[in-house]
Amino acid sequence: MIGIFVCTYQRPSIRDCLLSLIASVRQAGNPDVELHVVDNDANGSGQSLVNAVSAEMDFPVHYQVESRPGIASARNRCLDIARERVEWLLFVDDDETVKPDWLAGYLSAMEEKSAAAYVGLVETLYPDYVEAAIQGSGLHDRQQRPHLSLVKNGACNNCAFSMAFLQQHHLSFDGRYNQMMGEDSDLFEQIHQLGGSIVWNAQSVVSEILVPERATRAWVFQRYERVGQTYALRKKRYLSKSGVFKELIQSLLNAGIAWSLAWICRFLPAKHVRFYAYFLRNRAKVRAFLSS
Repeated sequence: MIGIFVCTYQRPSIRDCLLSLIASVRQAGNPDVELHVVDNDANGSGQSLVNAVSAEMDFPVHYQVESRPGIASARNRCLDIARERVEWLLFVDDDETVKPDWLAGYLSAMEEKSAAAYVGLVETLYPDYVEAAIQGSGLHDRQQRPHLSLVKNGACNNCAFSMAFLQQHHLSFDGRYNQMMGEDSDLFEQIHQLGGSIVWNAQSVVSEILVPERATRAWVFQRYERVGQTYALRKKRYLSKSGVFKELIQSLLNAGIAWSLAWICRFLPAKHVRFYAYFLRNRAKVRAFLSS
């Protein structure tokens, strides 16, 4: 049994997400699949949207509310549901739509190469309102990798987990990330540290429209600072003291290089935005490495 899970919070775009999942399941030949929506809004604001779409589904769809706030809490509710129920847990975000061959791509990858987890590409779509410097910076773009290549990290915006591996090692999402981002990166870090293989699945692609609130320099800069902070927190948790020291020195060097490049490119908006974001990310790493 495969479980497809979508965590949501007050986002009407989940309708488009669910409709794309329906089409992908049908194209895959309606395999043994069930769909779960976990709403992190205690008021259950997403239920009417899910109910409206579920009428069009010819496979099970389940809706539950996770009243504890935070994405880690919502994802852990998904793990609780999946335990002893599904063999594979697939995650997509509620602001994404999957390609028609998305599910078939995961089924194929699982047959071709065994792994503890699989991750796929998220394509960012840029509406006309997005500033040219933001789009040109590439900060919202993800890199496509060779199909079935091994990677060391991943994110839950397009991934699949082996429930057997998660249960064997008693893995879950760390609640300390509820007030920030990085709960998924932390779980992938644990999988990698435990020797679990993480495989890139180039056949399963999802799309994400860049919404206005994320199409600003302020949002990008804040995001990259958080990425740096959570990266350092993970490394402090899983690396030796010497390993952390090496990461600190590298982050200091990277911050200096990024600051210099941002200054040099101050009259080239796209490059300036990119290098300044890199500077903020590395500065946040340094601060987090030095904090107690």
